[in-house]
Amino acid sequence: MQGQQYAIIIPTFNESESLRTLLSLTGKAPVFVVDDGSTDGT
Repeated sequence: MQGQQYAIIIPTFNESESLRTLLSLTGKAPVFVVDDGSTDGT
Protein backbone atom coordinates (compact mmCIF):
# COMPACT_ATOMS: atom_id res chain seq x y z
CA MET A 1 0.00 0.00 0.00
CA GLN A 2 2.60 2.46 -1.11
CA GLY A 3 1.65 6.09 -0.48
CA GLN A 4 -1.45 5.18 1.51
CA GLN A 5 -1.82 5.77 5.23
CA TYR A 6 -3.83 3.65 7.57
CA ALA A 7 -4.32 2.90 11.26
CA ILE A 8 -5.49 -0.21 13.03
CA ILE A 9 -8.25 -0.09 15.65
CA ILE A 10 -8.58 -3.12 17.91
CA PRO A 11 -11.60 -3.39 20.22
CA THR A 12 -10.71 -5.64 23.18
CA PHE A 13 -12.25 -7.18 26.24
CA ASN A 14 -10.22 -9.45 28.53
CA GLU A 15 -7.56 -10.13 25.89
CA SER A 16 -4.36 -9.51 27.86
CA GLU A 17 -2.89 -12.91 26.93
CA SER A 18 -3.30 -12.51 23.17
CA LEU A 19 -2.83 -8.74 22.83
CA ARG A 20 0.98 -8.77 22.98
CA THR A 21 1.20 -11.29 20.13
CA LEU A 22 -1.36 -9.42 18.06
CA LEU A 23 0.45 -6.10 18.47
CA SER A 24 3.74 -7.67 17.35
CA LEU A 25 2.11 -8.52 14.00
CA THR A 26 0.90 -5.02 13.15
CA GLY A 27 4.21 -3.64 11.86
CA LYS A 28 4.68 0.12 11.85
CA ALA A 29 1.03 1.12 11.48
CA PRO A 30 -0.44 3.19 14.32
CA VAL A 31 -2.51 0.95 16.57
CA PHE A 32 -5.38 2.08 18.80
CA VAL A 33 -6.46 -0.46 21.39
CA VAL A 34 -9.92 0.27 22.79
CA ASP A 35 -10.84 -1.49 26.01
CA ASP A 36 -14.15 -1.30 27.85
CA GLY A 37 -13.80 -2.48 31.41
CA SER A 38 -11.59 -5.56 31.13
CA THR A 39 -10.76 -7.18 34.43
CA ASP A 40 -7.56 -8.92 33.27
CA GLY A 41 -5.28 -5.89 32.80
CA THR A 42 -5.84 -5.51 29.07
